[in-house]
Amino acid sequence: MKPAAMFAIVLVAVATCACTKREHIELHDGFAVIRIYGDVRSLMRPNGRELIMPNVVEAVDDHTYIIGRRVIATPATDLPDGFRDQPYGYFVFKKDSEELRMGLTYDQLISIVDSEGIQLTLEPRNK
Repeated sequence: MKPAAMFAIVLVAVATCACTKREHIELHDGFAVIRIYGDVRSLMRPNGRELIMPNVVEAVDDHTYIIGRRVIATPATDLPDGFRDQPYGYFVFKKDSEELRMGLTYDQLISIVDSEGIQLTLEPRNK
């Protein structure tokens, strides 16, 4: 195979792989969204303990609140014995009080954002 043809194949492969990965989620104050496996991610506390189980697909942070969305992971994760799953949907985490509200619909999220004056937004999603 000619070098130009090989380069074209590699370029297409890299472009395809790059398009399937989600963007990096940037959070503040030591909180992080980390890859668990494949493209499945969890939201971690500054001490390294898990706050939101897989699969966190989006999150935004204003130093006071983190809002985001958790969906079913593909492939699904298995929970160790004794662990309870967390609800899927939108979530709101208030850092100072550690209040975590999960399993929210988009309308419920917007109601909390409006009532508490949170200056963060997420777009509604079907999944």
